[in-house]
Amino acid sequence: MDFNDLIPELLVTDIGVSEEFYTAELGFSVAFRRDGFVFLSFNSTQLMITQLKPDSWVNGELVAPFGLGMNLTFKVTSEWLDSMAFSPNDVFLPLQTETYQTGDVETVVRQTIVKDPDGYLIRFICQSSA
Repeated sequence: MDFNDLIPELLVTDIGVSEEFYTAELGFSVAFRRDGFVFLSFNSTQLMITQLKPDSWVNGELVAPFGLGMNLTFKVTSEWLDSMAFSPNDVFLPLQTETYQTGDVETVVRQTIVKDPDGYLIRFICQSSA
């Protein structure tokens, strides 16, 4: 298995609940798992989820919701974005369209953000040039 150059690892409070959320609700695939750890893939991206334990790599107090100040963005197709029916309790930002200046061009982005069971923000985008 080849690892991507960047693979986020999220500490979670319940590995089973998180695995179910990422696979059943969001469509991630399990590449492999060990006790307290699941390696996920989604399109060409990879994500690791790890059960929070007393010896987890944490450099400060970890309080819910996790991931404050950060969101993870995954590029998806327009068809995928249109087909998803997220649980209303999981939606942080309903589907919207924004236009961003990106250098000399404008980029149109359709996006939505959902919260995972520990509060991490997961952003899905579909982009095109204006």
